[in-house]
Formats: sequence, structure tokens, C-alpha cells
Amino acid sequence: MTYNDSNIEYGSNRELSMHIGMIGLVLLILLVALKFMIPWRAMPEAVPTVDQFAELEELQAAEAEALAGIDDAKAKLVADPGLLASAFGSAPVVAAGDDADPVAVGKALYQSKVCFTCHSVDGTRMVGPSLKGLWGIEEKMADGTTVLVDDAYLRESMLQPMVKVVEGYPPAMPPQMLTEDELVALVAYIESLK
Repeated sequence: MTYNDSNIEYGSNRELSMHIGMIGLVLLILLVALKFMIPWRAMPEAVPTVDQFAELEELQAAEAEALAGIDDAKAKLVADPGLLASAFGSAPVVAAGDDADPVAVGKALYQSKVCFTCHSVDGTRMVGPSLKGLWGIEEKMADGTTVLVDDAYLRESMLQPMVKVVEGYPPAMPPQMLTEDELVALVAYIESLK
């Protein structure tokens, strides 16, 4: 009987283990089946409340007001580019008049328009060609042509710098917004730098 008792006991543990295993397997199959049977959808977007609409309108009005201020500032800078000079700590722009020395006005413009950041006046090579000794020489352009550095060339180079780019220098100069008086003064200053 001991043999039978042990068989029954062994059989009971074995049956219990099988039942637990079967239950786990069924649960696993149900979980996998549920995953494929239930469509997973994105949650619908929340509908904004009246308060949220009011807040959005306030933000849009504030944005429009801020952008209007930027447009006003741009218009002022276009009208008077010399306003940027104070941002760079440059010398103030000297007003050109009938009795003003064009070379002195040109030197002040060279500072206020921050030309010194790319063009030296002592022959040092920088981003752009040095202005020292530039007047009256023949410059070789990136396209292989040569140009006499005179009034016409300097004016074109300041107003439309990408038209003729000096060989060995990057086409990096932005077009300058200069009045006729400023052009005359800058050309006079460059001519004086022998």
C-alpha cells in the first residue's frame, strides 16, 4: 500500500503541476489573442474649452504686436543702417556736409559700418582684401579677369559685392546700403590709404 500511496501522491503533484501549466498557457494565449483582436486606436484629441480659445486669442494678439515691433525696427534700420554702429561700439557716423573733409567722413564710416571686421587698412590679410594701397591697382578677380580699382569699381563692390569677387577671397561681403555722400566719403578714404 505504501507503493500505491506514493503513486497517488506522486500522481496528485503531477496532476497539479499539469493543471497550473495549462492555466498559464491558456492565459498567455488569451493575452496574445486580445492584443490582435482589440484595435489599438489613438486617443481622440481633446476639444478645447472656451477658456482655452480665449487664451489662444490673447497669445495670437500678443504675437502680432511683437511682430509689428520687429517690422518697425527693420524699417528703421533700412532707413538708417548707421543705427547698428552703436551695437558694435563703433564711432558715430560723421555727417557729410559741404565743408566736411570726405576722408575724415570716410574713416568714420569705415568704423561705424564695421568695415574693419573684414578689411584692414595696414595691409594685413583678413576675410576681405586690405584697403591699404588698393586705389589705382589692377585686381585679379575670381573669374580670371582683372579690374582697375577706381571709383566705379569701389562703388560696385560696396553696393553689389558679388558681381566681382577678388581672387583668393570668399564671396562673403553683404551688399551695403549707402547714400551717395557715404559712397563719396568711403571712396575718398580708400584712395587716401597709400
